[in-house]
Amino acid sequence: MNGWGEFRNYWSANAGVSANDFAASYDDRASRGGPAVRNNPFVTTWGGVTGDRRARVIPFVNGNAGRRVDGRSAWWSVSPGAEFRLGAKLTGALSARVGRSRDDQQWVGNVAEGDGTTAWTFARLDQVTTSVTMRVNWTFTPRLSVESYVQPFVSTGDYADLRRLVDARAADYDARFAPYVARGTPQGFRFGQFRTNNVLRWEYRPGSVLFVVWAQGRDASPDPAVARTVADGWSALARRRPDNVFLVKASWWLGR
Repeated sequence: MNGWGEFRNYWSANAGVSANDFAASYDDRASRGGPAVRNNPFVTTWGGVTGDRRARVIPFVNGNAGRRVDGRSAWWSVSPGAEFRLGAKLTGALSARVGRSRDDQQWVGNVAEGDGTTAWTFARLDQVTTSVTMRVNWTFTPRLSVESYVQPFVSTGDYADLRRLVDARAADYDARFAPYVARGTPQGFRFGQFRTNNVLRWEYRPGSVLFVVWAQGRDASPDPAVARTVADGWSALARRRPDNVFLVKASWWLGR
């Protein structure tokens, strides 16, 4: 179910809720090559508020949350931001996102046992992700414009309660998995990424266009034992040496 409405001041709001997998269903990719695993029923809800779209600055906030019926997994995220129109030539948007999830049925790996069987292992993953996204479009003249996109994000995850799949189709979670002690719980992860794309477009004569592109990327995967928090992940990303790419593309219209 989903609803949307606009108020008299031209602000708008939306909200919704859904129920999923209450009838028996199975995921044939959950074990990465193993048996199809029964899905867990869950409920998720979402909503948001957006400002007056006639204004120069349009604030908004969106959020969602969900929870498995058995309470073993849950997640939420919040995304505030704003769009802006500073005249007819300059437009853009700036938003942030923070989210957390706890997935008690996260695949970890398929382990070959000494007796020739395979252990399909799963664990509980506690993950936090933060990001910032910015877009800017600046039209200097009908023939000259710049578009820019920037997004850094950092995600951290920790595993616990390693288990192996014993009865993939069991409705009861405790019958579906059993503790797995053949190896220790896998180490968590810390991953950060920064991406920006900037494009200058110049139509230097009718039908003939020159593009100048600058792209930069950074990836950081610090040791989880050292980078324990999201702030540590952001710090590691800032120290990472960037990779820069420059491209030039030109077209020439041969017609009259």
